[in-house]
Amino acid sequence: MMINPTRFIPIAKEIAKLQLELYPNKKFHHVSVIVFGKSFVVGINGEKSHPDIIPYGRERILLHSEMAAFIKVKNLTDKDLTLINFRFNRKLQLRLSKPCKDCMKWCRVEFNSIYFSTNNGKIERMY
Repeated sequence: MMINPTRFIPIAKEIAKLQLELYPNKKFHHVSVIVFGKSFVVGINGEKSHPDIIPYGRERILLHSEMAAFIKVKNLTDKDLTLINFRFNRKLQLRLSKPCKDCMKWCRVEFNSIYFSTNNGKIERMY
C-alpha cells in the first residue's frame, strides 16, 4: 500500500507543540508515526529508558520515538509497517529526522519502508 507521509505532518506538529509546552527547554521534539493498514500509532522521545532498547546495544539511552511507537505494535501479526519520522525545532519547523544508527539496526528488520523529515521541510523516503 502506498503511503502519503505528508498527511501526517499536521498530527506530528500538534504533538510536537504539546511536547514544547511540556518541555520548553528541549531544542528538538521527535515524533514517529507507524502506519499499518488503515491505522497508525504515534511515539515520542521519552525522558526514561526502556528494556526493549537493551537488545539493540543501548542500555542507558533514553527511549527514542521510533521504539516508543514500535512498542505499541510489536505484537502485530501483520508486519506491513511503515515508519515516518519527524523532528521539529522550537519554532515547529521540520528538521532532519533520520533514525540514528542504533535505531536503524532494528528498523531495517521491522519496517517495509521508512520516511523522514529533512531540514528543508520535505519528507524523503529512505527505502
